[in-house]
Formats: sequence, structure tokens, C-alpha cells
Amino acid sequence: MFFVEAPPGVDAYLLTSQKLLQDQYEREFGDDLQLVKGRDNYVCERYGEVPVPTSRGMCRRPRGPQCQCPYARAKAAALAGPIFCTNTSYFATLRHWRAEQLRKRRLLIVDEAHNLESQLVSVFTAAFPLEQTRAWFGGPLPRLGDADEYRALMRDHLDRLEGRLDTLGRELEALRPSGAAAESFLSMPPSREEQALMAEHEILEAALARIRFFVDAEDREWIVRYPPDIGATLELVPLTVTSMARELLSESADLVVLSSAYLGHRSALAECFGLEEATVRSLTSDSPFALAQRRIDYRPVGRLSVTSLPRLEPALFDAVAAILAEHPREKG
Repeated sequence: MFFVEAPPGVDAYLLTSQKLLQDQYEREFGDDLQLVKGRDNYVCERYGEVPVPTSRGMCRRPRGPQCQCPYARAKAAALAGPIFCTNTSYFATLRHWRAEQLRKRRLLIVDEAHNLESQLVSVFTAAFPLEQTRAWFGGPLPRLGDADEYRALMRDHLDRLEGRLDTLGRELEALRPSGAAAESFLSMPPSREEQALMAEHEILEAALARIRFFVDAEDREWIVRYPPDIGATLELVPLTVTSMARELLSESADLVVLSSAYLGHRSALAECFGLEEATVRSLTSDSPFALAQRRIDYRPVGRLSVTSLPRLEPALFDAVAAILAEHPREKG
């Protein structure tokens, strides 16, 4: 185990792949770091006991006021604090899709860095579930031969989708009763209809950003994932995130630490993330956990597949519960 200790006054980003690990960091390090998650993890304070997430809160509604909700406070504290702690996907989303001005810090630590590539792939993937394609395209998208054909299709739909985004904005505005003052309307919790429109607006806005990126990225290779199942989700996936990873790592901090139980050879790591191999240093150590705690305990439940999962899930849950019961005082 390695400890990276920064001198007083040195800013750092601490990224991890799981919210659970963020919570663990907060418990163990307390005020030494400032933690921020996505908007859905905070409750708007303007509606008393009505649990409205800040993603649907007063400040997110049309003509809503600028406020200092729990999310805004957590984000401001993280931006101003010495250690900005969040999950990797949220951090990459802030930087790329929301154009947040995250200053370059001295240190960037990416914990569970073996997940970094897959997380960046997820951030840059344009996905179209059936429910959304029905709303935006009138039905399922056709099955085309390759990414270039989908690029032409998406280019043809961009103007219409941007028009749909404008329409959603007008529909949200129209929910305000005629003659009602903005203050009195906003003081009421958003209705289910308004929350649904806000959610669709947010999803479409994010999807449009990814579609534009896909349409403009003709110099990149993309994979088309479109299973034959009824109701399948179309995914346009970047073949590599090398350039995105290089930008994220080089522009976020002067010094980057990728931490994981295993990351592979440094040459492979450098190639994957677009780094100069000569600038990559590899440090290894023995596990701090006793060998007896690292055994592989094989407990077969059955052959898991899409078809067998519903039948085997109860037995799978029972097996997990039994393992937890056998180790009530152990972490991990």
C-alpha cells in the first residue's frame, strides 16, 4: 500500500469508481477532503418534507433562481477545497460535456484505475434505449451496417432533435398557470408531469451533446452495439478512448497517480491512455492483507445466462447472504 502525502496548500483531485468508496473516504478522512456527487444524490431544501432531488429542484426549473442547494454547496466546497473527491465518470462528465472550468491541480489520484478505460468508454458512448427512440425518432432505429451509416442518419436528425429540445422547454414553461407569479409557482413542488419533462429535457440535452461528438468525430473508429432482441438499446461506442484519457490526465494535474490492485505493464498502460512510456513510473508492493483473507472460495450456483438468471437469482442471493453471514466483522 502506498500513501501519497501532499504538502499543505497543494490541491488534489481524488477519483474513484464507486460512490461507496467515496463514502468510505469521507468516513476515514473527514474534513481533509471535500466530496461531491451528482445532483440526484442531494435533496432540494425548498420543498420541506417533499423529497425532490436537486436535479428537479427549484433552481433547475424554468426561470428558477440561482440557489445554494446541497448539491451547489458540496460542489463549491469541492472546487475550493484542497482535495476534490468524486467518482471518475462524474468528473469526466463535468470536464467534457458540461465544460466546467476545473482548474489544473498539482495532483490527480485515480483509485480503482483498472476501471478507468471502461468508465471513459461509458462517458463517451451514445446510447438510445427504445423508450427514447420512440419519443425522439418515432420508433426503433434501423439496423445499419456500420458507424458511418449511423453518422449520416444522426446528422439528418440533429436539427429535429434540437427542435424537440426547444419544444420541451416550451412545454415546461406552459405548465405555469396563466397569470401565476413565478415566485408562487416555484414555491410548489414540481408535479410528476413537470419532473418527467425535466428528466426528458436533461436526457435529450446530454444525448445531443454525445450525438454531436459522434457526428463530428469522423477521424475516430466506433463500434455499433445493437443486439437483435426486441426492445434492444442501440449503443455507438468509441473503439478507443486514448485521446480522451490523455486529455483528462494531462490537463487535470501536473502529477497523476493511477492506483489499483493490478494495472498491467506500463507500456500497455501508456499505449492505452496515450502517454509517453518514458514518463510512466511503476510502483508495486505486496498486498497488506493476509494470504488467508485472499483465498478464492468457489461456490457454484449454476450456469448463469440471460435465460437462466431469473431462475437462479434466488439461489445466487442466498449464497451471497450466506457468505456475508459467515464473515460479519470483515470488510470487503
